[in-house]
Amino acid sequence: MTNHNSFFIENKSTTPLLIYIEPEGVEISVNNGTTIEVIDEYSSKPVTLRVARHRDSKEPTISIWPGDGKTVVKIDGKDPLD
Repeated sequence: MTNHNSFFIENKSTTPLLIYIEPEGVEISVNNGTTIEVIDEYSSKPVTLRVARHRDSKEPTISIWPGDGKTVVKIDGKDPLD
């Protein structure tokens, strides 16, 4: 059985937010006011968000790791991997 999940991440901070789309390793800087949509279709393991500090950054970063299905990330309605 396929499960469906979707949610939004909004950057409301005054600084850009770093988003990593895994396993491709794509790094995207997301400006204030930008909305990220995550759409996830999975069987038993959904998408995982990991929040950490990356490299020398003082700000947190978010890594989006797919589960056992198809995960699509859209930034302002566009797929950054296209």
